[in-house]
Parts: sequence; structure tokens; C-alpha cells
Amino acid sequence: MAPRGYREIPDQVAEGFRPGAIHDLQCISCHQEAHEGWANSHHHLANRLLDPGKDKEAFHDTFKLEIAGTPSVMKKDRGAPLIQTLGPEGDLQSFYPDMVLAYDPLHQYLIPFPGGRWQATDLAWEPETQEWFNVYGDQNRRPDEWGSWSNRANTWNSNCAWCHMTGFQKNYEIENDSFSSKWDQMGISCTQCHSDMAAHLKNPSAPVPRIDYQLVQDNCASCHSRRSELTLDFRVGDKYNDHFRVSTPAELGLYYPDGQIRDEVFVHASFAMSTMGHSGVHCLDCHDAHSYELTLPIENNALCMKCHSNGGGPGSGVLWTEHEKQVAAPVVSEIAHSFHPSVNDGGPSCVDCHMTQTYYMERDPRRDHGYHIPDPLLTVKHKVPNACNKCHTDESPEWALEWTEKWYGERMERDTRERALLIARAYDREVEVIPELVQFAREKEKIPFWQATLVELANNLALDESAISLARDYLEHEDPVVRAAAVRSLGENPDYHPSLLPLLNDPVRLVRIDAAWALRERLIQEEKVGLPEEVMNYFMIHADQPSGAARLGQLAFLEGKSRQAEEWYLKAIKWDPYSWPLYSELAVMRSIQGNQAAAMKILKQGIESNPEIAGLHYYLALSLAESGNIQGAHQSLNKAVELDPDFSRAWYNLALTKSQMRRPDESIQAINQAIRLEPENPQFYYTRATLYLQIDQSDLARRDLERVNQLQPDNPQVQQLLQSLRR
Repeated sequence: MAPRGYREIPDQVAEGFRPGAIHDLQCISCHQEAHEGWANSHHHLANRLLDPGKDKEAFHDTFKLEIAGTPSVMKKDRGAPLIQTLGPEGDLQSFYPDMVLAYDPLHQYLIPFPGGRWQATDLAWEPETQEWFNVYGDQNRRPDEWGSWSNRANTWNSNCAWCHMTGFQKNYEIENDSFSSKWDQMGISCTQCHSDMAAHLKNPSAPVPRIDYQLVQDNCASCHSRRSELTLDFRVGDKYNDHFRVSTPAELGLYYPDGQIRDEVFVHASFAMSTMGHSGVHCLDCHDAHSYELTLPIENNALCMKCHSNGGGPGSGVLWTEHEKQVAAPVVSEIAHSFHPSVNDGGPSCVDCHMTQTYYMERDPRRDHGYHIPDPLLTVKHKVPNACNKCHTDESPEWALEWTEKWYGERMERDTRERALLIARAYDREVEVIPELVQFAREKEKIPFWQATLVELANNLALDESAISLARDYLEHEDPVVRAAAVRSLGENPDYHPSLLPLLNDPVRLVRIDAAWALRERLIQEEKVGLPEEVMNYFMIHADQPSGAARLGQLAFLEGKSRQAEEWYLKAIKWDPYSWPLYSELAVMRSIQGNQAAAMKILKQGIESNPEIAGLHYYLALSLAESGNIQGAHQSLNKAVELDPDFSRAWYNLALTKSQMRRPDESIQAINQAIRLEPENPQFYYTRATLYLQIDQSDLARRDLERVNQLQPDNPQVQQLLQSLRR
């Protein structure tokens, strides 16, 4: 593409502006002070055209950067910024950026691509250090990876624009895999946060309706959260859970067991899981509504101490928020509380201990909004980071724990520590923790986000009656995030589907969608009514991504449209060849159709791309066994448990395979491993009982059958077999 000057608006950008949209310049005459605060804010500069002032330094010289042997060059070409880097075909190409994401602490450049796309480069400029760097460090993402800068993970239209633009509409066209995206204004402007602007412009003297403070917070959360969209039409004044599904610590890899941020989660859930967020503290209690800067300094603890001191709020230790809620804030004596010098004498600030920073995109520090209590015990036991050692980097966690116990003693034995220790065990797949998770959720947990996390973690570990009971009780929880988590916990077991039917009419869209998907086979195949329109819309808006294509493939298969289902899955695999579940799901579909050869072909293709994934070897083993190749199945199952020793179903199937190969002792050893991993699974005990019977160990078989009878007291087959053994 030919270079353009800085001031020229490229055609592809110009076509995106929606005619007649309200612009911030229409607001400035009456709201000059608010406009001035906003004009230099991160929101205003979240997305912009290249600017001769702001971007001059990034291209004033020839800059070179090499990552894992791949060279990149950033310079000017005939007066226009140029980036030469690895392109989508795997060779070095020249690109001319149109737009820029962000301003501080980095600039990330947007490259126009065919089909109305823009791609966010992995190369970024840091103004403070005057350096180019790669936002993925030394990961060396390959061009065919979904996560490559030129692939779909970094398509601006899908993954960046909604939170960086005003009035953005993606407008993805499935037929030709392209976008005709539209927007009102670049960056986050007035209409993104204020409703009824058109009516206000017509009659500025008329009173503007006030929005409930929770809905204001929902508007902040619409961008400042790790979430997936349920719709594409959220507007200020709408409820968050009608338009988004928030990610909780039940999704592995996003948070540490105590809720500290791990991956990019963008503040909202962390805040909602905190005691402060749960107690009614609001974004605008700390951040200015227009500049978004802090209302008081944190360097001298002024912001924190306005509530946590005798002078805070209308009374000792009470915050009177703008939304007229009283929140009890414990009074803190700075030195006595921290056992460190005051911040004025070089000691730590409140946020150093309770809102530690994590760097994302290599050079973007973000503070954790979970307001955590530093606890080195979690570091010692489970390698959870703690604020003490983030500061005292030359000391060990054991050293930090010793001082913590000396200073705070029994005060550290708090519910937050207990919860974190339980979740750490759940992350380690320790199924014995399930009853304790359930008990904690029932007796101690008060924060809905954590209740949702606990019920999903418990039910994801293994089949357990106490976890199922908790999920069934949570179906009537007042918080929709908890109800939705309960639905997902019960959704894969048809025995509990009748209890989900009322949730199809839940007042919140998130819950309705999860209930409809859990009941999909019933609605499509039994009742022949299909999925509700809002569910279909939810699927279609994600059709531009591999996960969305796979979901549409699942849906087409349920509807009996096998060819269409395969087309969606092959499209998803083409878009993301390193996502192994795509191969296994397509293989299962082909296997159900009776085409084992096609199933094995796609699984072998998946193993070529993902050789270290136990699940693919497991599914290949099932397909081989179905086709009668027991020796091949045995080999693949051995590979699966070698790669993942905690893969209980692989151990179970390995036991069956060894039994078919007449290796009874090895078979029992394998099923013992499965039972160790899932001690509440009646199928595993029943299988071991049959294996014991094959080697004339009737006493051991009877013991296992009695255990099955405890877990499934209404199983007539088990009771009949038990009676025969008791004679």
C-alpha cells in the first residue's frame, strides 16, 4: 500500500465515520471544564490517527529490532511512517499504519488489511524511553498462530475497537469474511458515557436524567473487564450482565488462587471480588469522571486515608460515597498497621502493599484492584506472589512469612487465606477439596463473584453430590453471575436439566443464554423449538473468531446439518491450527457419524500441530479402539497418561484396554489411578469390581459394589450383582 502523509485521512478510515454522529465539539461550549479534563485523558487518546507531533519521535530515525532472529525496521518512507516486519505469509513486508492505540505508556500501531480490517502490530513505541519493543517479548509468535499480530487475535475490529472507540459497530460479514465497521468518534468520547445526548442537544436547558450509580459502574465495566460479548448493542444505562459474560477465577490461568491478577483481566472482576467493591465503593469514589485521574494522590496515601482515617467521611472511618451509601472503612494508623516507616519517611504507600503492579504488554504497569492482604504463606505453599517479596526481592518468602507471623499473628488466619488455600488445591486438581469448597461457599463466602467461582471449580473437578447440591441451590441466587455459574455447573448432566428449565425465562440475558445452551439438545432435538433468537445472535456475533466458528459448528451438528458443521470446524482449524479442542470436537462428530477413518485423520492432523496434548492422543485412542485396533489404542492411551498423569478418563480407558489385552494386574493398577483422581466416580468403582471378578477376587469386588451403591443407591444392576455375591 502506498504511503500517506500524516494529516491525510486514509480512505478506509474515512469510510468508518458514521455521518451525523454527535461529536465532543458540540459539547465544549457548555462543558468546557469537563472537556478540558477529558481532552488529555487516556480515554480521549485511546484510538487516534497518526499525528505529526505525537508520532514524530517514533519514526524520526531508522529503528531496528530483532526478535528470535526476525528483524523489523521502523522508519519514514517518503514522509510517511513505515513498519517493515514479518507479514501474514511469513516473509518480511512493508506496512504503513493508519491509526494508533493508546498514548501512555506506549503507542501500538494499526495496519490496514484487506476486508476492512486493521491489525494491531506487536511492535510498539515507548515514548518515555524512546524505544521500540515487542509487546509479546521474546515469544516469537508465528504468522500461522491465532495470536500472531497479523492474525485474528489482533484484529482491531474484533478485539480492540469497541473499547477504544465511541459508538463502534463491528459489522462482520460472514459471507466474505470481511468488516464494514462504523463508529461515531475515535477514542472514548461524551456519548460513550452519557445517554440521551441527542435530546440534550435539542434542549440543553432540560434536565438530564440521572443514571443509577450501579449502571454507571456497569458502563465502566463494559470495557474494563475480561469478558465476552453476548450482544453488540450495549449502551450506557444498560445492565452489564445483559450484554457480557465476565471471566472469574474459575477460568484457569487468569488469576492466582487468592484473586490476584495473573493474565490481563482489566480491573472490574478484581474490584467486584474485593471487600471494597462488594461493600459499595464505586469507581468514581477514586477516579475523576472526566480526566479519569485519581482525585487525590496515592504517593502520600491521601486517597486511601480519606476513608481509612479519623478524618475520613462524615465520622470516624466511614466513607460517604457520592452515591449516598455509607461504607464502614476500618481506621488505619499508618505506622502501626504496616510496621514500616511512614510513606513520608520512605516507607511503602498503601497501594504498594494492597494494589501491587503487574506489567502487561511488557511495559504497561497495571495495579491490582482486588485490595489484597499480602500473605507470604500462599507463596511458600503455592507460589502465589506476595507484596512483601515484590519489594524485598533479595529476601525469601520464608523470611517474609516469619515477619508476617511475628507482626500479625492470628490476624492472618482469615477467611481470605482459607479460601485461597482451597482454590489452590482445586487448581491442582485435588478432588478431595470439593466438600471443603462447598462448605466454605455455604458458610463463609459472602461475595457473589467468589461464590460463582467456588461452585464452578467444585463441579469442574469431579462428580460430587455436595457440589451438585450447591449448584442447585445457587440456581435461585439473587446475583445473575452466580446463577449463570450454577447453570454451567449442571448443564452437561441431563439428569439436572429439568431444574434448569425455569432459567430459560430468567430476567437476565446471561442466565437465559447459559440455560438455553445447557438445554440445547432438548430444545433442538426433542422439543423441535430451536434455540431462542438472542442465543443465535450471540453465536453469530462471534463468527469471525475460531471459538465462534466452532460453536456454530456444534449447533449445526445438533440441527442435523453435518456438512455445514464440518465447514465451520474446518474454518476454525484454518484460523487457529494450534487449538487442539477443535480437532477433537470435529473427530467426535465424524465418529458419531460412523466415519472412524475421517475421525482418525483429523486427530492425527491435530497431533502433528500439537504433539504434547494428551487429549488428542486420548481421542485418537478411542477412535482406534472403535475401529478394532486395540494395540494402537493402548499405545495412544499410554502416551496420554504420560503427558498428563492426572487424566482420569485416560486411566479409565487404559484399564479397559489392558483388560481386553488380558493384562488383569496392569488393568487394576490403571483403574486405581483413575479412582485416586476421582474418588467419587461410581463408574470407576463398578469397573474395578468387574475386573476383580475376572480374577476371582469376589470380596474386593463386593467392597467396590457397596461403594457404588452408596454413590448410586438406585442402580438395580449394582444391587442385583451385590445380592448374587452375598449368597
